[in-house]
Amino acid sequence: MRSTEHHAHTSDYIKRFVEGVMREFGIAPVQVLSVVTDNASNMVAGVKKLGEELELDMVEIDCEFNTDNMFGTHMRCAAHSLQLAVKDALRAANCNAILDKARRLVIAARTPSVINLLKGLKKPMPIKDVPTRWGTVFQMLERLIELKETLVPLTDASLTEDEWMAIEVLKTSLVPTYKLGLDLQSKDLTPGSFFALWRGAMRHLDECGSALSLFLSDAMRRRGSVLFSNNVLLAGIYVDPNYRLALNPEQVRKGRETFINICVHLQKLKKEQHIRNTSSTEVVVELYSSSVDSSQDLFATTPPITSGTVVDFEDFLDREQRQLCGPDEVEKSAIVPYVCVMESFRRERIPVMDVINNYPCQLQEAARAVTALPPTQVSVERLFSSLKLVVTDSRSSLGPDLTESILFLGNNGYKV
Repeated sequence: MRSTEHHAHTSDYIKRFVEGVMREFGIAPVQVLSVVTDNASNMVAGVKKLGEELELDMVEIDCEFNTDNMFGTHMRCAAHSLQLAVKDALRAANCNAILDKARRLVIAARTPSVINLLKGLKKPMPIKDVPTRWGTVFQMLERLIELKETLVPLTDASLTEDEWMAIEVLKTSLVPTYKLGLDLQSKDLTPGSFFALWRGAMRHLDECGSALSLFLSDAMRRRGSVLFSNNVLLAGIYVDPNYRLALNPEQVRKGRETFINICVHLQKLKKEQHIRNTSSTEVVVELYSSSVDSSQDLFATTPPITSGTVVDFEDFLDREQRQLCGPDEVEKSAIVPYVCVMESFRRERIPVMDVINNYPCQLQEAARAVTALPPTQVSVERLFSSLKLVVTDSRSSLGPDLTESILFLGNNGYKV
């Protein structure tokens, strides 16, 4: 919430701004696993420049696993990517003409005289789509169809029956993406559930069979290929036995390698922190050395991560997967993972955080870290929306520092 009005939001400024926030909150570059942003070119370029500096700050890890270029990876917000896919599909399917006619009808229906008539009939208001608001094209078409019988005699901007049928087809085709957009705004969205929702929406679009549905499915497939190229996201799906079966072999390989690299990286960070803490409290440690068992040293009792650890963990995930999903579904997933993921998602699952509690001790922290990766930046959009509840006409003189403090407290569990 710091004032940025006097600065152009260039990629260099965004990079410097994020670096300042990291310094303020004590976030070291080596602690950054992934950065989620929208698809704006300045954000993408800013994160790229930030990532170049993060890589320079990386410390080589002396182990049998490769950890080069694994951290600070950039991920596009899935919710923004979905809206861009919808725009791509509407343009490719040549829907602009019928949408323009629908907008003209909405504008004609939002005049004071028609609004008063609708209120008298206790009918809902027509909705006009807004480019920056997700799902408003679907909402506009759905409301128009709902008001069809009422609006036809009230407005001059009427549509033919063929045009009404085209609007009906458009609305039906947009249902899967609209529902997906709502699901992506969930506060407890995990990489695994996101993967299942995205693939499930594509399956529904393929089943719909309309021209727009096929364009939407193709656009989501192209946008999804960028989303699922993020190795940290794949690691988050890999550690979730509920949805791991939907990954293809190459995605499993990348997810496994990334997850183990993160495990090694976090172990090294904890060890370095432990050494720093120990060196700063040498006197205290010496005073209590006779009464403190050496087994309390976390790094003396936590086994190192080796190839054997990976093999054992793979076997563990396979057992959990069979228990959660059923052996028949696991076998089918090797042939048709695209279909099986939706069958898996329909059934009630054990929360992945509960499953992680049974993982080997040296892998639990990394599993929680990759599971916590937000596939979207909806929380940021929600924070922006809450700003209008804080800065009102009667509180318009609030300074940026106080506004930032109120938002920070309100969005971190405190009642303001």
